[in-house]
Amino acid sequence: MSKKKPRAPAPPPLPTLEELTASAAPLGEDERAEQEEDEAGPGVVLATVADLPGRLPAALIEAHGSRPIWFFAAADERDVGVFERLPEGAFDKGATAAILAALRALSLEESDRLQAFLGQTERIVYGFHADASLDDVAESFEDDGFDVLEAIVDGHVAVDDEA
Repeated sequence: MSKKKPRAPAPPPLPTLEELTASAAPLGEDERAEQEEDEAGPGVVLATVADLPGRLPAALIEAHGSRPIWFFAAADERDVGVFERLPEGAFDKGATAAILAALRALSLEESDRLQAFLGQTERIVYGFHADASLDDVAESFEDDGFDVLEAIVDGHVAVDDEA
């Protein structure tokens, strides 16, 4: 004859969502700030051509100084809708080449400083807008979920290493 083993008691029912949230202690200021930091979107560093002295000829800065420039991590490129929202017209090819060369040089020379804000990335995307204002470009990036930081000063990235 074989003995039957007694059945284990049924586990207690799981708490409901309401019960869980009701019993949770409210977050303190530090915990709330940490949670918001964890939920931060991708980053973009914005500036203008005028923020690149020493990297571009003075005449080009004078002519196009208000043009917005940007840097963000390549992984976030699919989220960017700036050109869909803010189409741009034709722009001088020579000026375009010079501005893009300056942005490329800055992104290579100051990659670590940019990544302090953008996060680790294998490639930094850079660009500029020929027609839109800095405010319009910032708003477009914010609409795409980006955290915007204006951090180019005198042609260099001024991002805290702890960002």
